[in-house]
Amino acid sequence: MFALFWRRIPALLLSCAVLLGTVSACNHREAAPGADGGTETVEAPGADGGDTELVKALSRLADTEDFRKNILFADEAVALRFPRVTSDRAVNWRTLIGRGSARLRPETKILPDYGIRLDNSEYVVTAGTPLRDVTLVAGGQDPAAVTGKLLAAGWRAEDGDLVAPPIFTDDWHMRFLSIALPLVHGEGVDLFVGGDDANWDDARVAPERSLAANPTIRALADCLGDAIAAYFRTRTHDDRTFVIAAGVQRKGAGSGKPAKVVVCSSWSTAEDMDRSVAEQRQQYAQGRPAEVFRDVMVTAVGGERHLVRVTADSREPDAILAMVDDANAPGMHHS
Repeated sequence: MFALFWRRIPALLLSCAVLLGTVSACNHREAAPGADGGTETVEAPGADGGDTELVKALSRLADTEDFRKNILFADEAVALRFPRVTSDRAVNWRTLIGRGSARLRPETKILPDYGIRLDNSEYVVTAGTPLRDVTLVAGGQDPAAVTGKLLAAGWRAEDGDLVAPPIFTDDWHMRFLSIALPLVHGEGVDLFVGGDDANWDDARVAPERSLAANPTIRALADCLGDAIAAYFRTRTHDDRTFVIAAGVQRKGAGSGKPAKVVVCSSWSTAEDMDRSVAEQRQQYAQGRPAEVFRDVMVTAVGGERHLVRVTADSREPDAILAMVDDANAPGMHHS
């Protein structure tokens, strides 16, 4: 019990991590007002029901209150193939590596030594808050190989899972690896990694009970379109609950051109939606967002979920994901 308590401390600290990007130039343009002087309404891309990799990933995890609070997704196999930058002025697409899991991200370079092959996966998706979080490394895995390597490294087998050794060790390498892989479970060609209280049944649901079937989460996923990496967060501010999702578009990813960024948010009422449009236009035009993003367009998608959609270019592909992670993205705080 004592060892389990101390293992929980770094897991809780994961929720406080701040991932900062660097600064680049920008310019802005606002969405055109509608003919009636209000905000123009546009249709969300992907609303025709076509399943992107993001939607496929969401269909694997249960629609629970805890899972809806934080959702991370990345096509890690593609991100790992991005070329290394040779100039400070180049767009560094490799910053997207590890964006599918806050747990695994610090250890992505050494995971292959323990049989975990993100480069072979279809995608990596994570949902939930620390201790109850579940990461699914979908496809391309060899659980038997992972089991052998982790048992040799000090993990123990317990009820079909691999349980990490206590973090108090003089070996810093093993300490951080234990934080990244507290619980590991393999099924078929998939691998699950979770916090101490992870429930694998939440990653074995039928599609109709999944996050992809949640009307708000699905609307936001369709609004993002074909994203190579994405982050969803549910927030409450001034008694207003809203969900924000940010994604980096797959089209053009890995090129020398700026990343195409999409940010979508869902609001309880049309009034909140309109207020958010005005606030986000203001927030993207000042401070760090004004330095990182250019060609910003904020529009109201509307519909039953009262969506707001933002598109922008950025030479820092993961900047918007870091801002959502830090709860500091435009739209996540209100004036």
